[in-house]
Amino acid sequence: MRYYNINPKGHEWIKDEDGDVRMFSAPSCYPGNHEGPRCAKCGLSFCYYCLNEVPSECTSDERVIVLRMHISDLVWLDDIVKAFDKFIQDKQRISNQLSSMMMMVRSVISKLRD
Repeated sequence: MRYYNINPKGHEWIKDEDGDVRMFSAPSCYPGNHEGPRCAKCGLSFCYYCLNEVPSECTSDERVIVLRMHISDLVWLDDIVKAFDKFIQDKQRISNQLSSMMMMVRSVISKLRD
């Protein structure tokens, strides 16, 4: 059993449909892969690779609705949408360049035939 389950310090970790703690991308000051649980009440997230205990007590009570978690998920989704838009723009730019090149090749071929 992982340490964040043994002593959660009042946090209620978000769980998946199987009842296992769901891992999220966690903030860290070090490069690399960082993941860990996120509290459904206060939004705390930390990397369980970098730390060996839950960093702080839960600062929320049951009545608080945490939007920070949803906002970070929306920011992540927004990043995906932006990356996809960039991919589409790059694809369109490459397609336009290929079309221009094909027109030049056709022009050269027609001149060679004449």
